[in-house]
Amino acid sequence: MPSVPRRGTGAATASGAVAGRVLMSGGGAGRGGGAAPVASRRRGYCYHAPRDVGKVGRSMPPFARMALSSGVVDASALSPPASPLRRGRRRLARLVRSRAGPPRWHWLASVFFLAFAARSLYAVDLALALESQSQPGARMMQRYDEGAAAILRGEGALMVSGVDPSDTSLLARPPGYSLLLAVIYRLVGRGLFAAQLVQNALNACVPVLVFLLADALLGRRAAAAAGLLAAVMPHLAYYSALLTPDVVCAVPVLGALVLLAPAARGRRVGLGRALVAGLALGAAVWLRPNLLLLGPALACALVLAGRPGRRPWRAAAAVAAGAALAIAPITVRNYVLFRAFVPVSINLGVVLWEGLGEASGNAWGTRTDDVDVAAQEAQTYGDPRYADWWASPDGIRRDRDRVRRSLRVIAAHPVWFAGAALRRAAEMLDYAAADAPPVERAGAARAETLDALHEPGQGRAAAHLWGPELLARLRPRLSSRQAVLAGRALDPARVPLRPLQTALTLLALPLVLVGAGAVALLAPRRAVFLLAVPAYQMAIQSIVHFEFRYVLPMHACLLVLAGAGLGLAAGLVGESARRRRPHLG
Repeated sequence: MPSVPRRGTGAATASGAVAGRVLMSGGGAGRGGGAAPVASRRRGYCYHAPRDVGKVGRSMPPFARMALSSGVVDASALSPPASPLRRGRRRLARLVRSRAGPPRWHWLASVFFLAFAARSLYAVDLALALESQSQPGARMMQRYDEGAAAILRGEGALMVSGVDPSDTSLLARPPGYSLLLAVIYRLVGRGLFAAQLVQNALNACVPVLVFLLADALLGRRAAAAAGLLAAVMPHLAYYSALLTPDVVCAVPVLGALVLLAPAARGRRVGLGRALVAGLALGAAVWLRPNLLLLGPALACALVLAGRPGRRPWRAAAAVAAGAALAIAPITVRNYVLFRAFVPVSINLGVVLWEGLGEASGNAWGTRTDDVDVAAQEAQTYGDPRYADWWASPDGIRRDRDRVRRSLRVIAAHPVWFAGAALRRAAEMLDYAAADAPPVERAGAARAETLDALHEPGQGRAAAHLWGPELLARLRPRLSSRQAVLAGRALDPARVPLRPLQTALTLLALPLVLVGAGAVALLAPRRAVFLLAVPAYQMAIQSIVHFEFRYVLPMHACLLVLAGAGLGLAAGLVGESARRRRPHLG
């Protein structure tokens, strides 16, 4: 068979593999003075090789390219056509995984500043309530503030000396958020407005991590859409402005997912990387106790998302071990101080009891509020001290009794309980019903009111807790008025942002469902990985008392899928526009 000169080099003999890919119709081999047309499937042209290839040396240029004629047929054209399912998957991949656009650092900076701007607007909306008993979660914030005060007074960040075993207030919540507040107070002073500003900057990293996670698994178009959604969605931005750990805990969770994302793509994850991811998941438990079992759950998802025959068993074990190591100091502290096994906190019984009360309308003697639970137990146990708080005194015994009472109710009504859990799981996906409002209208907060903001937490109001000497050392480095300057300057942005947030609240769930379906079709292992945190939080939180802020890490992950849905929609619109452009011209 004639030889084929390579492009830009001398002649080369045609191999049997090349001949197998080239099918010629009758008479094609004899055309062009004995030259044999050889097809190039990739570039769409052929070379005409002479019979006497020995005359072709390295110094001779390659033969002229000629377009493929009807006599030269690529074998791929005769291969069976792709199935509709395969064609659909290829098209989905092209639409979702497009990597066109600005460099990644441009997107990272844009997402961060947009997220910080939205959170600054909410800081202005909440300015009149902050530092007062009318702020959302005021009682809970007071407990965290007391914990930060104890740390800064030198009573210890974890171990506390001289604890009365009956005083179990230390077990009410994990110590992580009080420790974070203590660090913030040390940096910017003890002012809630300044602390809110720092927390908003920290929480603006959540959309950045959402972008990085989507970029690692789904491509740039889906990542840009997911990052922008996470930046402006009211469900993350509103709760970020509250001084609670509900959004902060999503930072280590998303960081762990970004570290483990290569495993979902079938790549090897080193043990050190997996251990750090596990430590991050354990750090999230220091902020919110409902993430206690997320480390083992994500380790299982890591194994399921791995390729058959190459399951990352060692990496999964490192994730679970890292999470356990991070949580262990709290568990050891609890045993040393109270001589009881309490992994993190003692709030399982109260959220289980209140969850039954919410679902049943307080049937079977249940209660739906912390104050009502404490009052009920003061009467049940005959101890008026119990009416002050559900967590202390004797919180360990009381919480275990709540768990036993709750399990008896569940065992007596299993079908009803299963239905209640399913309804509560559906509530977690109801973005419109969540108590996360869009930003206020432009000019809602009057300038003279914001100019008159003061610091009621300083001096007289907090002296009984902090002491005048400590308050003097922790005087805020930013006044309240300075802390909300960014939000005030961005007031015109409320005009487009408010209707956008309202629309996204209605579109979020459809986008999540479309994105989940597309990712499950294109890359089922990546879908398993992305759905691990939502599946865990829906399973755990559906059986206990539920508030939307409890499951914000889950919604940060779901916004990655929503980004895939939005990216798919944008790709379809762009494709349609490109098809119509020639007709418009």
